[in-house]
Amino acid sequence: MTQKIGLYNFNSSIYKFITTPIKNKIIYYKTDYNYFYWIDEENLFYYSSIFGKIETVGKIPPFDLIEVFDTTNYLYSFNGILYYYNVKQNKTYEILISEKSFNNFYYKNGILAIFTPNKVINYLIQLP
Repeated sequence: MTQKIGLYNFNSSIYKFITTPIKNKIIYYKTDYNYFYWIDEENLFYYSSIFGKIETVGKIPPFDLIEVFDTTNYLYSFNGILYYYNVKQNKTYEILISEKSFNNFYYKNGILAIFTPNKVINYLIQLP
């Protein structure tokens, strides 16, 4: 493997590398229309635009699960507690939920979905 990020053109079936090789193993990744986000094994958070420039966001705290929204906001859980982190403010906020254990979570447009072994619970929340 080249350890490079690339773009695949469905119309021409051509794959084009856009970044230099990534040094460390990726433990989390997510993509949207314009960016590819990843966290490596040293808990360093990076992103790359569709033009291939790699930017470092910084080191993030230890996590069990994480949901990255963009380059400056993410939710993560550690030891069963859910947190919101804002990179610009360099602040962590605990998100209070009634579930003491959950398998996963998802956040979109003010709705936090908590997935437990038996059900899905939705919360309407406003992040700072």
